[in-house]
Amino acid sequence: MSVDLPDGMYQRERSPNQTFDQEEPLYWRLTTESLRSLGHESGIAFRAPNFSVNRGKYSEPNWVLLPSYTDQGIVRLLVKDVPTKEISPPESRYRYACAVVHDPLPENYSHSEVRWLKNGRYDKDADIPRTVKKKVRQQLSQRAVVLKKPSA
Repeated sequence: MSVDLPDGMYQRERSPNQTFDQEEPLYWRLTTESLRSLGHESGIAFRAPNFSVNRGKYSEPNWVLLPSYTDQGIVRLLVKDVPTKEISPPESRYRYACAVVHDPLPENYSHSEVRWLKNGRYDKDADIPRTVKKKVRQQLSQRAVVLKKPSA
């Protein structure tokens, strides 16, 4: 089944914009596996490191489900919820932090990524200590708001 994308999703000639307002929402697609029940609260199992989001400045929340994920849910984070303060675990000589990067795709201008930085640099293959991943996942889970639960 083909879904027509909203006109605003297409990148066209627009360049990436790396200026983020701290209150800007970020939308993330939520699978059933990523949502786990914690009593009456919902916990989110974020993948870390590195996951894709849509920038709220250039996206409606439901655009994260297009074109073919309409049975999945939607989570909202704010840019300020992403832990950008460096973490220096005692078991490592490295410092780790996260950064939000606008990384447009031809059919999704709002596409962005929450990326790990190791000593201030992005390394997609960085080996992040489990303690650091756990801390960041907990922070994201506590700050995330489920806007729509997955239907499957």
